[in-house]
Amino acid sequence: MRIRRMIGVAVFAVAATALHAVPTRSAVSSLDLPLTPREQAARLWGLATPDTAQKLFPSTTGERYFYFQRDYRREYGDARPYDRARLAERLGEQGRARFAAERGWTKLLGSRSRGIRQGPDSVYWDPRSGLVRVLEAKGGNSPLGLYYGSPQNTNHYTIRSAQRVLGSPIATEQAKVASARVVVAAQERRLATGVVRTPHLRGKPNDPRIEGRWDRVDVRKEALDVERELARENPRTRQIFRKARAEQSAAMLKYRAAQGLAVLGLAGAATLGWDAHRQSEVGWQMLNDPTLDGNLLPYMQTGVAMVRVGQLTTLGVSSSATFTRLPTTGWVRAASAAFLPVTFVVEGMLLTTAYHEYQLGRMSQRGFYHRATVGAIVPVFSAGGAVVGGIVGLHAGGAGALPGAVAGAKIAVIVAIPFQSAAGYLSAWYYQDFEARQRRVVNDAVERHYGLGVGHQAEPH
Repeated sequence: MRIRRMIGVAVFAVAATALHAVPTRSAVSSLDLPLTPREQAARLWGLATPDTAQKLFPSTTGERYFYFQRDYRREYGDARPYDRARLAERLGEQGRARFAAERGWTKLLGSRSRGIRQGPDSVYWDPRSGLVRVLEAKGGNSPLGLYYGSPQNTNHYTIRSAQRVLGSPIATEQAKVASARVVVAAQERRLATGVVRTPHLRGKPNDPRIEGRWDRVDVRKEALDVERELARENPRTRQIFRKARAEQSAAMLKYRAAQGLAVLGLAGAATLGWDAHRQSEVGWQMLNDPTLDGNLLPYMQTGVAMVRVGQLTTLGVSSSATFTRLPTTGWVRAASAAFLPVTFVVEGMLLTTAYHEYQLGRMSQRGFYHRATVGAIVPVFSAGGAVVGGIVGLHAGGAGALPGAVAGAKIAVIVAIPFQSAAGYLSAWYYQDFEARQRRVVNDAVERHYGLGVGHQAEPH
């Protein structure tokens, strides 16, 4: 691992030299200072993709993002008051970026690619709540400003700030589309404005935190007036709003699909809970069956029930986190990642147990085929979902083929669980008369063999 890091650093150092043929003295001296893995990854941010930097500097703390907060104590001690205010502003921006990244929000507008300094500090899409979140960054004790007749941490300020960007002739298209997205979200009552403050001790940053509460005040009427006013002043603005509305609709479609999948996952977890109870009852009966003394079947059946509990736990935790917007902590991510492997394990154990019962004569051939057919639903669904997800991921950027396949398989399995349960009950209901007749035929044969049937009298001794 260390060799790979050294090779990676060397490669990117060559790239940096090629991009900056004559490095400044300050740049050279700064490279002599020891850097943390986060700072090294941040240095590579402008030279490589995030995926490449993450491979070179994998996190040892389990964090998903490598945004870092730089320690400015040395610069802060020698700085003048004006420069200290600039450092506090920089700390606030870094804290805001970390705050949003750790929550998995998608950046629509940041401090770059704006064209103008005015406008919202940053705009993010929150895929878990379906909200467009505008974050104002504050470092240290920087006070909130009062612009457009409203404080910076209000939706009223955000709408007017976005209007300023949309009406500017020098703002970039990215900034305008993001600002139009803010207005569209306000029209749909899906806009939230907040202030992320990053405290620091003489340049050493602390963890960023949201200051006060999110502002969710309804500014729909004001947002509609803003769009009409902008379209009247500049008809080209309509095209910006069409693009922003299309992006918002696509994002909301994904949000609704995720919420629906979470509900389906909770329903699947309830189904698995009932099946785990049923499997445990069968296992208890087998453990108390004297004909199975010394046989592995009771323990196999008990193992099926235990793994089924693990399956419903992983599905329930991951679905609850999405549906109730719980923080995506390490154990939630672990449960989500373990769901597919646990599912395949329990399906394999079910098939193995059924075959063992068939070998012992405790299950008919028809019953074994029925159990195997119902058990094949999950693998078939997962394979189809993996293919579809892989194709979608491939067309979405190439590197997303494998994650797309995993996500597609997981979605397909969640859909397959209630379908499998329904298929099992319908099949059992359909064949219940056949199995009852089969038992009667067996009983009649036994009775006739021992002379216990109707019309047969026991012979006198």
